[in-house]
Amino acid sequence: MLLQQEEAYTFEPVSTPSSGTRRLRALLGKGLGSAFDAAAIRAIALMMDRSPLGDFQISRARLEALVEAYGDAALLSEPERFFRPASLPDVRERWVPGPLLPSVELRYRSAYVPYLPEYAEELGRYPDNLTVHARWYRCASPRSTLVCIHGFGGGLFRLEEEVFGLTRWLRAGMDVVLVQLPFHGRRRPRNVSLASALFPSPHVLRTNETFGQAVHDVHALMAWLAARGAAPVGLFGHSLGGYTAALLGSLSPAPAFIAALSPPSCLADVMWTHGQHSGLHGRAEEAGITRELVSAVFQVHSPLSRPSRVARERRFLIAGRSDALLPTSHARALWEHWERPALHWFDGGHVAQLGRTEAFGALQRWLAEHGLAR
Repeated sequence: MLLQQEEAYTFEPVSTPSSGTRRLRALLGKGLGSAFDAAAIRAIALMMDRSPLGDFQISRARLEALVEAYGDAALLSEPERFFRPASLPDVRERWVPGPLLPSVELRYRSAYVPYLPEYAEELGRYPDNLTVHARWYRCASPRSTLVCIHGFGGGLFRLEEEVFGLTRWLRAGMDVVLVQLPFHGRRRPRNVSLASALFPSPHVLRTNETFGQAVHDVHALMAWLAARGAAPVGLFGHSLGGYTAALLGSLSPAPAFIAALSPPSCLADVMWTHGQHSGLHGRAEEAGITRELVSAVFQVHSPLSRPSRVARERRFLIAGRSDALLPTSHARALWEHWERPALHWFDGGHVAQLGRTEAFGALQRWLAEHGLAR
């Protein structure tokens, strides 16, 4: 029954491939998707194993204390206590001529103050992470502004131009802003190996506080864009960025729309499932840590913890039928929580996204129907 309802809400592009082409692409998507996603899962597991833990202790007592700190009912019902409002940042602008697309480089100080004061010292050890970097790509008479939030391990501007199909949106009459999440891109500490994960990671305290920082920094960017006279600002997040965009939508009605591409809906499920063969996972189990404990400590930033404050008709989901990294259950859970908004399935996986062109076409048409794109 769920699949029938799901198809009824699927948002298809105007021009669709023939049934034969779709069957072939579905087979290719399943094969390539599984192969590429399996490699990605192994790589991420290794990065998690190499994550710097510093003074953080992996113990059941430590996690139970964090569940008590982050999981009380008052904090969940009053999220502004954790996700404190951002002040208007002092943004420095610099014109960047190319090499392919001109843009305006934006830099500003991350003014995030940790919810738990014990994290402040560690946050201060990473000065590179305290400067937010973004790129603003302009078009003539924009109808809206698309703030793109990248996935885990991403953030390099040249790469994200391709991932988000930048030129499509510029041609569609939209400004585009690429923003780097904490501990990614230029915000990654220079003294930490690229082969280790910082956010998210098994360091649960840092993971929770960094979601607070990510929300704070993107909210500040949106406020600055609005004050600068930008066209209505919406969010487009990929993977970890989709989770972050959905989280932002549960905290504020400010986004003009939210689009999420292959988003996780439960971070604890992803980390627990794909970490089964890692050394840290074994240590966690020996310490008496369970999936339920991890889920409870992550509840404070879960997009499923609160209803979205962005109108249902302004929400759009894209997901891969052959995604092995984030199986379809993640997209379906968020789709249900979001009251079954527009949804588009493509045939590929998380890394090899066969059918992504049609998916982006569907998103563009949906935006155009709302007057947000051509």
